[in-house]
Amino acid sequence: MREFVKFSRLKQFALRALASTLDEEELSDLKDQFDAIDVDKSGAISLEEMKEVCLTPKVKLNIITALCTLLYLN
Repeated sequence: MREFVKFSRLKQFALRALASTLDEEELSDLKDQFDAIDVDKSGAISLEEMKEVCLTPKVKLNIITALCTLLYLN
């Protein structure tokens, strides 16, 4: 919670909106996906960690596919 209050109002709003649209199972899946990507367990996904996931064969996670698309479009 300490980290959450440090976020900008926009980020807080976005996180609340996301959390309110997902059920417990989806939130748990999202956390598991994040933990799988955050290899160094820093609490943040680095560009290198994201690139590694994007290059991993058989990436099944829709959110990862969407993030990879955004990453390589920009």
